[in-house]
Amino acid sequence: MHDDLNTPEFIQLYTQHERDLFRYAYSLCPNAAEAQDIVQEASLALWDKFEQYDTSRPFLAWAFRFVFIQVLKHREKQGTRRKYFSDEVVESLAQLKEEKSPQFEKHRIALNRCMTKLSNKQIDLLKLRYEKNVNLTDIAESLNCTRNSLYKTLQRTREILHQCIKGSVHEL
Repeated sequence: MHDDLNTPEFIQLYTQHERDLFRYAYSLCPNAAEAQDIVQEASLALWDKFEQYDTSRPFLAWAFRFVFIQVLKHREKQGTRRKYFSDEVVESLAQLKEEKSPQFEKHRIALNRCMTKLSNKQIDLLKLRYEKNVNLTDIAESLNCTRNSLYKTLQRTREILHQCIKGSVHEL
């Protein structure tokens, strides 16, 4: 039986970390639809066990274990135990993700902060290249510039981000 007083706390924690849980599932099961199903199943288990959550510990680390268990169940159910990774590789990836999660979170926060310091042109270029996966030749043609000059602009932008993130992570 769930304590209705815990409902807002669960909802707040879960919604805050849902994208991280999806990325974690997707890193262990490289199929977006299957990863989303895994996260949905894990969310039900998290809700069922939320009374057992120790609030003095990080929610995300606790929730990762539920996602990991669902990944294993999914692999069993789908018969894909060897399709992508061996069990040992999945366990190693899960352990690494759990250990590095605080560091990844700091880098994600730093990246978001640093992106606000870029020009609209730089942001648009990064989105075309990395979000939409447009190749450099096509971007250069659409911007009426050479591929080489575009490559250099992209390199400078990445270097600006790298330096900014490097400096920002130490502040977090």
